[in-house]
Amino acid sequence: MIGVGKRWGVGKDRTTAQSLTGDQTPDNLFRTIHRMVVSEVEKLGPTISPKGNRKLSGVINEVVAGEHIYLAAGTYYIKNPISISKSLRITGIGRVIIVSEGEALSIKSNNVIIKNIEFVQRPDPASVSAFSCVINVRGSKCRIENCLFNEKQAYGIVVTGDQCAVIGCRFESHASQIA
Repeated sequence: MIGVGKRWGVGKDRTTAQSLTGDQTPDNLFRTIHRMVVSEVEKLGPTISPKGNRKLSGVINEVVAGEHIYLAAGTYYIKNPISISKSLRITGIGRVIIVSEGEALSIKSNNVIIKNIEFVQRPDPASVSAFSCVINVRGSKCRIENCLFNEKQAYGIVVTGDQCAVIGCRFESHASQIA
């Protein structure tokens, strides 16, 4: 576990029943449930925290193809586009916001899924071109699900790959939505 889990993990010596006993004020109950959820998510794939010491681009480069990356709630700042050149899934847990100056993700691989993430752009007006976007999808069979795009670029998503789907996404912009 990266970031949040090291501080809140249930631990090897405690069972779920032991975790639920003791002082159960609302605050302690929340912490207990949070520890249990984080420890279960840890088993599924790497979890990134915005306050952790690892960057999303580094984790994407390190994981094997087909892995599932979880983003803990919070705001992530991206200066340069993150290139995804392998099949993987990135899922936001809670309110996950990715703030970028321009293009946030460049998807070059097939079978990439991006889910439950809010994308906010704060671009330099001089860098906005006719085909600027938040996510550029060049791979095939990719899915963007339940994402919110609050962009000031020309497009939220540009898709040039085959058999890609944009499902349940919302666009709040001053420009077009999907090219």
